[in-house]
Amino acid sequence: MYYDLRNDYLIKNKPDKVNECFCHGDFHYANILWRNKKIVAVLDWELSGLGNREFDIAWAIINRSSQSFLKTQAEVDEFIKGYKSLQNCDKNLVEYYMILIYSHFISLDKKNLEYKKFVKQVLKEKLKFWRKNNE
Repeated sequence: MYYDLRNDYLIKNKPDKVNECFCHGDFHYANILWRNKKIVAVLDWELSGLGNREFDIAWAIINRSSQSFLKTQAEVDEFIKGYKSLQNCDKNLVEYYMILIYSHFISLDKKNLEYKKFVKQVLKEKLKFWRKNNE
């Protein structure tokens, strides 16, 4: 059932426009170097340039199978507080791209059943919220 709802959501909410700005293009935890709890460098700039702001933000806050953080909405909200470009972003588009990315990630890692279960739960919660607000 959630598969049909996911497809319905992605089709009905396809963005009409892209909010372009300078983006890292692959900003996530594995491309950040830390020292003494402070960011000292951001790596992997080959995808940087003019890009989709909300997709870049969604890509940064998606939980990957090797992560032990950004697993709760509270952790995502805390991360978002420090993301300055969110001041002008469309949070509905960030949600759209998160659902799109998680829909892709769920099919990638066939062996990590715990991660697959996590992603299914995130998708169900996000889609349940969307359905409730759009009926």
